[in-house]
Amino acid sequence: MRRISPAQFELLVERELRKAGFEPGRSRRLEGGHPRADGEDAYVLRLAVPLTAGGARHSAVVECRCQDASPGAAEVHALAQTASSSASHALLFFTATGVSADARSEAEKAGVALLRVIDGRSAFQAYITGERAPAWLPEHAAQLLTRAADGGMAWRLLGDGSATALLVSPDR
Repeated sequence: MRRISPAQFELLVERELRKAGFEPGRSRRLEGGHPRADGEDAYVLRLAVPLTAGGARHSAVVECRCQDASPGAAEVHALAQTASSSASHALLFFTATGVSADARSEAEKAGVALLRVIDGRSAFQAYITGERAPAWLPEHAAQLLTRAADGGMAWRLLGDGSATALLVSPDR
Protein backbone atom coordinates (compact mmCIF):
# COMPACT_ATOMS: atom_id res chain seq x y z
CA MET A 1 0.00 0.00 0.00
CA ARG A 2 1.24 3.46 -0.89
CA ARG A 3 2.03 5.87 1.97
CA ILE A 4 -0.78 8.16 3.02
CA SER A 5 -0.05 11.86 3.62
CA PRO A 6 -1.37 13.70 6.71
CA ALA A 7 -3.90 15.56 4.54
CA GLN A 8 -5.09 12.28 2.98
CA PHE A 9 -5.33 10.75 6.47
CA GLU A 10 -7.60 13.60 7.61
CA LEU A 11 -9.85 13.08 4.58
CA LEU A 12 -9.89 9.32 5.21
CA VAL A 13 -10.95 9.87 8.84
CA GLU A 14 -13.79 12.18 7.76
CA ARG A 15 -15.01 9.76 5.06
CA GLU A 16 -14.87 6.72 7.37
CA LEU A 17 -16.77 8.57 10.12
CA ARG A 18 -19.47 9.42 7.56
CA LYS A 19 -19.63 5.76 6.50
CA ALA A 20 -20.13 4.80 10.15
CA GLY A 21 -23.14 7.11 10.45
CA PHE A 22 -21.62 10.28 11.91
CA GLU A 23 -21.75 13.78 10.53
CA PRO A 24 -18.25 15.02 11.36
CA GLY A 25 -17.62 18.71 11.92
CA ARG A 26 -14.40 20.47 11.01
CA SER A 27 -11.45 18.61 12.51
CA ARG A 28 -8.79 20.50 14.42
CA ARG A 29 -5.17 19.35 14.56
CA LEU A 30 -4.10 18.95 18.15
CA GLU A 31 -0.55 17.91 17.29
CA GLY A 32 1.70 16.32 14.73
CA GLY A 33 1.41 15.66 11.05
CA HIS A 34 4.69 17.40 10.31
CA PRO A 35 7.51 15.79 8.34
CA ARG A 36 10.31 14.43 10.47
CA ALA A 37 13.68 16.19 10.50
CA ASP A 38 15.47 13.02 9.36
CA GLY A 39 13.51 13.00 6.10
CA GLU A 40 11.57 9.82 6.94
CA ASP A 41 7.92 10.12 5.93
CA ALA A 42 6.58 8.63 9.18
CA TYR A 43 4.35 10.78 11.38
CA VAL A 44 1.76 10.81 14.14
CA LEU A 45 -1.24 13.13 13.78
CA ARG A 46 -3.79 13.82 16.52
CA LEU A 47 -7.15 15.43 15.74
CA ALA A 48 -10.17 16.69 17.66
CA VAL A 49 -13.35 15.99 15.69
CA PRO A 50 -16.87 17.11 16.64
CA LEU A 51 -19.49 14.51 15.63
CA THR A 52 -23.25 14.38 15.28
CA ALA A 53 -25.28 11.16 15.05
CA GLY A 54 -29.00 10.69 15.55
CA GLY A 55 -29.35 14.27 16.79
CA ALA A 56 -26.77 13.74 19.56
CA ARG A 57 -23.49 15.61 19.65
CA HIS A 58 -20.26 13.81 20.44
CA SER A 59 -16.57 14.61 20.33
CA ALA A 60 -13.69 12.39 19.32
CA VAL A 61 -9.95 12.44 19.72
CA VAL A 62 -8.42 10.69 16.72
CA GLU A 63 -4.80 9.55 16.48
CA CYS A 64 -3.46 8.74 13.03
CA ARG A 65 -0.16 6.82 12.85
CA CYS A 66 1.77 6.35 9.65
CA GLN A 67 4.89 4.49 10.74
CA ASP A 68 6.65 1.28 9.79
CA ALA A 69 6.48 -0.20 13.28
CA SER A 70 3.18 -1.52 14.62
CA PRO A 71 1.98 0.43 17.65
CA GLY A 72 1.94 -1.29 21.02
CA ALA A 73 0.13 -0.86 24.33
CA ALA A 74 2.19 2.21 25.28
CA GLU A 75 0.94 4.20 22.27
CA VAL A 76 -2.69 3.22 22.90
CA HIS A 77 -2.32 4.01 26.61
CA ALA A 78 -0.82 7.43 25.78
CA LEU A 79 -3.88 8.30 23.67
CA ALA A 80 -6.21 7.19 26.46
CA GLN A 81 -4.26 9.21 29.06
CA THR A 82 -4.10 12.35 26.93
CA ALA A 83 -7.77 12.18 26.10
CA SER A 84 -8.91 11.29 29.63
CA SER A 85 -8.77 14.96 30.58
CA SER A 86 -11.02 15.94 27.67
CA ALA A 87 -14.75 15.42 27.38
CA SER A 88 -14.35 13.01 24.46
CA HIS A 89 -17.01 10.44 23.68
CA ALA A 90 -14.75 8.47 21.37
CA LEU A 91 -11.06 7.65 21.18
CA LEU A 92 -10.10 6.44 17.71
CA PHE A 93 -6.67 5.04 16.91
CA PHE A 94 -6.01 4.74 13.15
CA THR A 95 -2.81 3.01 12.04
CA ALA A 96 -1.32 2.37 8.62
CA THR A 97 0.11 -0.92 9.96
CA GLY A 98 -1.27 -3.73 12.06
CA VAL A 99 -1.30 -3.59 15.85
CA SER A 100 0.33 -5.80 18.44
CA ALA A 101 -1.61 -8.14 20.74
CA ASP A 102 -0.78 -5.94 23.74
CA ALA A 103 -2.15 -2.89 21.85
CA ARG A 104 -5.41 -4.77 21.24
CA SER A 105 -5.66 -5.67 24.90
CA GLU A 106 -4.91 -2.11 26.04
CA ALA A 107 -7.44 -0.67 23.57
CA GLU A 108 -10.17 -2.95 24.87
CA LYS A 109 -9.34 -2.05 28.46
CA ALA A 110 -9.11 1.72 27.78
CA GLY A 111 -12.12 1.98 25.43
CA VAL A 112 -10.07 2.95 22.39
CA ALA A 113 -11.39 1.91 18.98
CA LEU A 114 -8.58 0.46 16.85
CA LEU A 115 -8.77 0.98 13.11
CA ARG A 116 -6.27 0.00 10.44
CA VAL A 117 -5.90 1.62 7.05
CA ILE A 118 -6.02 -0.84 4.18
CA ASP A 119 -5.89 -0.72 0.40
CA GLY A 120 -9.42 0.14 -0.76
CA ARG A 121 -9.38 -1.94 -3.95
CA SER A 122 -8.08 -5.03 -2.17
CA ALA A 123 -10.80 -4.67 0.46
CA PHE A 124 -13.48 -4.51 -2.24
CA GLN A 125 -12.14 -7.56 -4.04
CA ALA A 126 -11.91 -9.51 -0.78
CA TYR A 127 -15.56 -8.82 0.09
CA ILE A 128 -17.06 -9.01 -3.41
CA THR A 129 -15.63 -12.18 -4.91
CA GLY A 130 -15.22 -12.50 -8.60
CA GLU A 131 -15.65 -8.82 -9.38
CA ARG A 132 -13.03 -6.33 -10.35
CA ALA A 133 -12.89 -3.18 -8.22
CA PRO A 134 -14.53 -0.15 -9.89
CA ALA A 135 -12.35 2.88 -10.68
CA TRP A 136 -14.31 5.13 -8.28
CA LEU A 137 -13.27 3.20 -5.19
CA PRO A 138 -11.14 5.15 -2.72
CA GLU A 139 -7.46 4.29 -2.56
CA HIS A 140 -7.67 3.65 1.20
CA ALA A 141 -10.33 2.30 3.56
CA ALA A 142 -10.41 1.52 7.27
CA GLN A 143 -11.27 -1.61 9.21
CA LEU A 144 -12.41 -1.63 12.84
CA LEU A 145 -11.16 -4.28 15.24
CA THR A 146 -14.21 -5.96 16.82
CA ARG A 147 -14.97 -8.97 18.96
CA ALA A 148 -16.11 -11.90 16.78
CA ALA A 149 -18.97 -14.25 17.68
CA ASP A 150 -16.49 -16.94 18.73
CA GLY A 151 -14.85 -14.55 21.21
CA GLY A 152 -11.82 -13.85 19.03
CA MET A 153 -10.96 -10.60 17.34
CA ALA A 154 -11.85 -9.69 13.74
CA TRP A 155 -11.29 -6.72 11.43
CA ARG A 156 -14.37 -5.40 9.62
CA LEU A 157 -15.03 -2.52 7.26
CA LEU A 158 -16.93 0.43 8.66
CA GLY A 159 -20.47 0.88 7.44
CA ASP A 160 -23.82 2.25 8.48
CA GLY A 161 -24.42 1.32 12.09
CA SER A 162 -20.75 1.35 13.08
CA ALA A 163 -21.15 4.62 15.00
CA THR A 164 -22.10 2.92 18.27
CA ALA A 165 -19.05 0.64 18.07
CA LEU A 166 -16.84 3.75 17.81
CA LEU A 167 -18.38 5.33 20.91
CA VAL A 168 -16.89 2.70 23.19
CA SER A 169 -15.92 4.39 26.41
CA PRO A 170 -14.96 2.45 29.55
CA ASP A 171 -14.47 3.83 33.03
CA ARG A 172 -11.68 6.32 32.46
